Amino acid sequence: MERSPNWVRFILDRPMATAPGDTFNYNSGNTHLVSAIITKLTGMSAWDYAKARLFGPLGISASDWWHDPQGVSTGGNGLSMLPRDMAKIGYLYLRNGEWEDKRLLPSDWIDKVSHATVNMNLHGESDMRYSNFFWALPNKHVYMAVGYHCQLIMVFTELDIVAVTTARDFCPFSKLADSISNAVKSEGAMPSDPAGADLLANKLREISGRSRYNDPVPQPEILGHKQTF
Repeated sequence: MERSPNWVRFILDRPMATAPGDTFNYNSGNTHLVSAIITKLTGMSAWDYAKARLFGPLGISASDWWHDPQGVSTGGNGLSMLPRDMAKIGYLYLRNGEWEDKRLLPSDWIDKVSHATVNMNLHGESDMRYSNFFWALPNKHVYMAVGYHCQLIMVFTELDIVAVTTARDFCPFSKLADSISNAVKSEGAMPSDPAGADLLANKLREISGRSRYNDPVPQPEILGHKQTF
């Protein structure tokens, strides 16, 4: 697709492998078509539309989003964001599509994600399900936006937290979800810990200053009402 002069035409010209709804195949062609449809309906690229309807209200400054030769924002990848901004998107989902008492996403859309049923047939993750571009582990009450390697936005509905990671290596989703869940120490908000917060901030600054090519240490962001540190 990315080697063709017109990605949308390339996708639409592919023959159907099976009848729609019979088999799940993970691919970036579908999501790129969604981006093209957004452009067709709004007259704006998906990036400009997102900045107006999503990034703007959330206070997100996305630094870059790739596009195809026709200027259609890449539907399957290529959006660069800071971990804290990724966490804002997760928190929007955790709060059922509302941000600062304003509804940005339909609640039905969020409900379908949190109750994903499509079997991804993913090797090594037999419980993984899919819905509305999110991957889910229903038995662990978590769903996630999955980026390249271990760039994740994980929403833990029962724990009421969001966790974000960025890394240069692949990670086992179930094991990571268990590690985060097991780190929760309290059912309610714990007392503030200024010293611990300063220690975490210093460690994050230290990690952020390392070479992105030499050190794949994940950079976490946690949002929610429960403490994990």
